[in-house]
Amino acid sequence: MAWDKQRSVDRITRRWAARDTDVTVSKLTRDMNLQNVSLRKGRRILGAHVYATVAGSGQLHCLDTDEDAQSAIQRTALWQAEVAQIAGAFDVPIIAFQGARVHLLAYRPIDDDAAIARRATLVARAILFMTRDAFNPLFDTELALGARAAIDLGETVATRGGVRGDSELLFLGKAANRPAKLLGSSKLVVTDRFMDAHGDQLAHTKIEADDEDAWILRHGVDTIEAAAVEDGVDWSIAKSADRLAADLEKWPADRFKVSGATQKIDVSNLSRSNSKLVQTTVLLMDIDGFSAYVDKAEDDDVKRDAILTLDAIRQEMREVLKVDFDGVRVQYQGDNMIGFVHIPAGDDEKIATAAAEIAAGMQASMSITLADIVPDAKRLDVVVGVSMNETVVTSLGKYGDRNALVLGPAATEAEKIQMRLDAKQTGIDAATYNALPMDIQEFYDWSTSAKAYVAEDLSASKLSRVVEALSANGSRQVTPTDRPGRTRIGPVAGAATAVAGTENVRPYRPYADA
Repeated sequence: MAWDKQRSVDRITRRWAARDTDVTVSKLTRDMNLQNVSLRKGRRILGAHVYATVAGSGQLHCLDTDEDAQSAIQRTALWQAEVAQIAGAFDVPIIAFQGARVHLLAYRPIDDDAAIARRATLVARAILFMTRDAFNPLFDTELALGARAAIDLGETVATRGGVRGDSELLFLGKAANRPAKLLGSSKLVVTDRFMDAHGDQLAHTKIEADDEDAWILRHGVDTIEAAAVEDGVDWSIAKSADRLAADLEKWPADRFKVSGATQKIDVSNLSRSNSKLVQTTVLLMDIDGFSAYVDKAEDDDVKRDAILTLDAIRQEMREVLKVDFDGVRVQYQGDNMIGFVHIPAGDDEKIATAAAEIAAGMQASMSITLADIVPDAKRLDVVVGVSMNETVVTSLGKYGDRNALVLGPAATEAEKIQMRLDAKQTGIDAATYNALPMDIQEFYDWSTSAKAYVAEDLSASKLSRVVEALSANGSRQVTPTDRPGRTRIGPVAGAATAVAGTENVRPYRPYADA
């Protein structure tokens, strides 16, 4: 299939007309299980959002052989399992594992900034010290993981998105997104407002980070372990080390089975003992401007509108990926969605072209059909990062509460590209660009700021004409004209059908050399 304007209009109109408007957003004033949050009953929660990651370290991106993939899955699974143990000990809920990254929320005691900051600091530091001092000694030096963490504190809106049987807990607002953007610059990076709440309650040193309004925060192991004892938390590096050693003995690398895939992957069938290693294009779609939109919402009624708007956008992006182009959705991550294309297996050109079409379909839905039907959608835009590489697709976590995920350089690079893009842009890495037919490459220009090949506002209608020409068994061709920025799609020389070619305009992209 392909993106079709009328089909997009019909499904958005149908869902928007049938939406449940009985949605409320209210302040969380007492302790509750976050699993009770629903689309209909959103909550404004003051909390510290903690992100920790080991992505890109310890050769997790080395997926040259099945044995490499088994090692990457094994270490990710064992790391996740111990992170879950630590989170449980500190009573900090895990929102989701996102590949080799975890998102947690410290929000107890309710509305107590200082206590929340203390708990968030302890759980983040426990994860960092566990990785360095309990996890890494169990593996060869070259397989050691480098953990980093970031934290922000603020009020966000908790809701739930997706369809029945395929829904996820989501948090909307700057405090839920900013830590993900701060990850990687140091071991622990926190925002100004988190630093204010942290105060001097834990011995530390701090230095200004490169990012605006952010600090690099440092604590000693003794400080963290002593604070855990003081708070009555049953955790120490020694306890983590004992659990990890037992888990490693129970789950050696050869128990993590890996195979290829020639048919579309069903992520619900994946597990520790059934993972896939495939060449994919990974796509990460982000709704540009959504966090600011939520933060500026003046009251709970406007926040309700934001929830309904996000739900409509997510549903349509999911349809573009899964229905229009037969891609695989992995996970929603707040106002992001991550998915991939891996079939036809072994045909990089078709996989890359499908990814380009999906991104263009998402741009078209956002700027054309959603904007016409969903009132607040016209205030927002979409950016899409795309990367191609060998990728592990698996599902890890506790039994009955697993998270589908993608591991490898494509997932990491797609996110990096997405974070460097401006509104309405699609960015692709060199591997994707090189796999595309030359006529589709023409839509993209290298951007030094995005460190990717970037297309500005490339919608499905523009791209589909070229794709159609390329698939017309040589009866039509795409050729440049003598007018800058224009190409002609028409019959090849000597073709039986003498139909004049149609000029197609590529927009001027002033950012290309920025």
